[in-house]
Amino acid sequence: MGTLRELKMKMKLDKDLRTMLVRSLRHELLLDLDGDKVADIALIDNNRDGDIDMIAVDATGNGDFNLFLGDQDCNGIPDIVEFYRDGDDMPMASYFGRNVEDRFLEIGERIYRRIVAKELIGADLIAVFQEMVARAMEEYAKLAPEGEEVKKGETARKDVDKACIHPDLREVYNNLPENNMVLNAETAVLVRQSIVMPKMADLGDDPDLVITRLSIPGPAGDIAQFMVQPTPEGDKLYPVVMDIHGGGMFYGTAEDAASLMAEAAKKLGYLYVSPEYRLAPEHPYPAALEDCYTTLLWIHDHIREYHGDPEKIIIMGGSAGGGLAAATALKARDENGPRIAFQCLIYPMIDDRLDTTSKQITDNRISNRAGCIGMWDMYLGSLKGCDIPYYAAPARATDFSNLPPAFLAVGGSDPFCDETVYYAQQLMLAGIPTELHVFPGCFHAWDAYGAGTQVSDDMYNIKFHALAKAFEWL
Repeated sequence: MGTLRELKMKMKLDKDLRTMLVRSLRHELLLDLDGDKVADIALIDNNRDGDIDMIAVDATGNGDFNLFLGDQDCNGIPDIVEFYRDGDDMPMASYFGRNVEDRFLEIGERIYRRIVAKELIGADLIAVFQEMVARAMEEYAKLAPEGEEVKKGETARKDVDKACIHPDLREVYNNLPENNMVLNAETAVLVRQSIVMPKMADLGDDPDLVITRLSIPGPAGDIAQFMVQPTPEGDKLYPVVMDIHGGGMFYGTAEDAASLMAEAAKKLGYLYVSPEYRLAPEHPYPAALEDCYTTLLWIHDHIREYHGDPEKIIIMGGSAGGGLAAATALKARDENGPRIAFQCLIYPMIDDRLDTTSKQITDNRISNRAGCIGMWDMYLGSLKGCDIPYYAAPARATDFSNLPPAFLAVGGSDPFCDETVYYAQQLMLAGIPTELHVFPGCFHAWDAYGAGTQVSDDMYNIKFHALAKAFEWL
């Protein structure tokens, strides 16, 4: 069998092949055949044993993988073919096990066997790949024409097995409700109404802390700010953390993590500022980023009035907040804005594309592919289908130089896992001091759902340690 390692070795030696490479991770290769910088084919090693187990093809040229061929059981035998109609998040046709035989003879076997056969290593790879995609496009049109429904398989690709859930989280996972809601502008309202987070009323009075609520002028009206800091001592200035809340870009408030910010402010001796940025779908990109960047400018110009140090600014966030933190850092660099000393990105939402292995998670108890599609559709609004700027999806950036030192953390069973790892790799390649932690078997926001578990405590302790040492890079 051909391996990713052999293919990567050949690509290093072949200049023409190197131009095809969109992304190379330990377990996948994304290749661009037509020079548009969008992947046309992915070669994936599902079980990290070096062999190619899955091939994903953009069979319609729309920028998304919609034909999947491969060896789901990782036993060397092709056993799955799936078709996705453009824009759908569930397969319109799935064939598994014995049911796959006819379809593989028709579409899959010639493609799959060619790509994993040993003789391919010495062949003209570009010609083989191009032939592969052409064949896939032809068969896709034949077997899954627009308007024709094909019987779906009984299961969906990449469902997270309970064995892939961290032992500390299995009880938490088993108690999570199944959620089959389709996320869109209408259902987003229901999600907002169903989520209750601790607000300041839950914190009580603490003589060691000062809580401040204020508003600052923004591009579309005032932006509310929530601040928590140690009780000032004389003229002492405190390092500032701009902490951007999560919520898929469509829900959440500046006070959602009030108790955590209060704990961190006391533990680290930092001043925390959280902006109440505008939410999608009512306010799609770039509204949230504009509000966050405006907050950064205000911190730089005015935070001394609140005993904050404008020369020691950390920017951080989780999930959507992590994506906005990364985007704000990019914008500050590009516009010669305030110097950010450190960026802390926790399972950040940074890539609108759905072509990574981790984005294929379909388990409806946890964050999954369908949820990613809904969140990005609402956030991008009218930009969907257009050229997406990297301020909207930071993983699309091509220049990672001159960015702040970074800490990134993500769970291995999180749809955002691969893009987080990729972002960390690009920062490191650009010479940015970067610390990356991947917590195996942890799903999105496990530290919140599994609060009190050891793996959740591990996450908090590692993050606090990174924040405490953030200014050593100055």
